Amino acid sequence: MSRSNNEEVKQVMKIFKHLYEKENILGDKQNISKPKCTINIMSQYKAQCNTIMQALEKDGYHGINVNTVNGSQGGEWDYVIFSLKNLGFITDGNQTNVALTRARKGLFVIGNQNLLRCDRVWKEMLDYYGSKGCLVDAQDFPMPIKQKRKKKRKTSSEEFQIA
Repeated sequence: MSRSNNEEVKQVMKIFKHLYEKENILGDKQNISKPKCTINIMSQYKAQCNTIMQALEKDGYHGINVNTVNGSQGGEWDYVIFSLKNLGFITDGNQTNVALTRARKGLFVIGNQNLLRCDRVWKEMLDYYGSKGCLVDAQDFPMPIKQKRKKKRKTSSEEFQIA
């Protein structure tokens, strides 16, 4: 049985709330059925998706897309929040491709950087995005989206988001 990673769920909620409340990407909470932008939250694991959905609904957010990577295949959204939970399927190139190519404007990847560096492809991506200042420690988030491109940051922390 697949279990969820509650720390990652907290980070997903932190990012979602920031995008919704501070960056106003979805527009009016009363009219969430007609958002300014689209968002998808995904994980490779159904249990993680279910826990994220429960957290969203508990905080009053209904109708938010939460899908497994397989369930996201063929879809495209303005913003994607991707909770890795663990390496598992993510060493599968097809799963990685689907997960990382669904976002049009912004991608947030939540996971353990040290663990991800054990995989060659993820290590190369982390090195690349780190050199561009796109890795953010969980405790340093949120940085306003508009400032991310201007501010160069490198991190060696275990938690990160890629925007």
